[in-house]
Amino acid sequence: MMPLLSMDAGYCSKAVADMVNAANRGYLLALKNPQQELMREAKHHLGRRRRADAETSWEMYRGHRVRRLLYRTDQLRGANGWEHLRQVWRVRQETQDRVELRVEERYSLTNLPWGTTAGDIPLQLVRAHWGIENKGTWTMDTQWGEDHAPWTSGALEAVSLLRLLALNAVIRLRSRRFRSRINRQQRYNALLTCALELILTDQVCWGLGPDGG
Repeated sequence: MMPLLSMDAGYCSKAVADMVNAANRGYLLALKNPQQELMREAKHHLGRRRRADAETSWEMYRGHRVRRLLYRTDQLRGANGWEHLRQVWRVRQETQDRVELRVEERYSLTNLPWGTTAGDIPLQLVRAHWGIENKGTWTMDTQWGEDHAPWTSGALEAVSLLRLLALNAVIRLRSRRFRSRINRQQRYNALLTCALELILTDQVCWGLGPDGG
């Protein structure tokens, strides 16, 4: 399978897809309502299908049972001038707790050839994408307010790299390997305060001692 770039709906445009495809890379673009015509066609071809092309077994995640089902079609090849578009995917995630079954539906566009994504490979790709969304991207967007306060109107590339460096530093601090047993239950804000003190004062703070923290 060709190298793949997985991107959220903010990057879902023909211009981006053209650029990625021209570089001989695969793309997996989250499809949402801003691409209205493609979204309408995707729902028309996939929205009512009940027989999945692939599915995962039920697994435990954060105290709930979760499974994912894949529905896909190649009937939108080249639609709307997307000459390189080969597949549209619909992934249904079902989450079962003691009270109810919650359902989440997501659609994606890809230029990956049909034969390279047999079985549950698409589900693995989508799960990996959601893992990134739920960890690093969610932290930067929601907790750090990146989407609402971009911090700069210039030097975007440099500031973005600095944000990623900061995120990686905090992730390392959050890991069990870099935090002592006594401090593993510290709240997230306390961790950020610790990181700030370390940067500003160059003093080692809690959880970073020689006892494995």
